[in-house]
Amino acid sequence: MGLSLRHWVLLLAAALVVSLVRELRRRRMRPNPRFPDLTMEEALARWPPDGRPDPDTALLPEGHAAPGGAVWEAAAQSALQAEQISRQSQDPRRTIRQAILVQAVLALKLEAILGRDEAARQAFRAFTSGPP
Repeated sequence: MGLSLRHWVLLLAAALVVSLVRELRRRRMRPNPRFPDLTMEEALARWPPDGRPDPDTALLPEGHAAPGGAVWEAAAQSALQAEQISRQSQDPRRTIRQAILVQAVLALKLEAILGRDEAARQAFRAFTSGPP
C-alpha cells in the first residue's frame, strides 16, 4: 500500500519545519560583530571606553588594580599577534579561539605558581622583573 496524499503533506511539513529550525540556528550561530571593520589596534586605542576605568576591575579582589604598564603592553602585543595570524589563516575563528585558549592556560599556570609558597612567588617575581 502506497503513501496517501495526507502522508506526503505531513512529510513535507516536517521537512519544512526541520529546514526552518536549521536556518534559525545557522543565523543565531553566525558571528555578527557590532563593529565588523574594527581592527585590534583601534580597539586597543579605544580601551578603556571614554576614559572610564576598566570595567573588569569590579571582578578583581579588593586592593588589586587593573593591569597596566608592561602587563598591558604584553596583552596588547599578544592580541595584535593573534589578529595577524588569524588574517593569514584559512580558519580565522579557530585561530582566534586557539589564541584565547593559550592565554587562558597561561593565566591558570601563573595563578597556580602564585598560589604556591613564598619561595615560588619570589622566583616568579624575579623572573618577570628581568635582570637587575
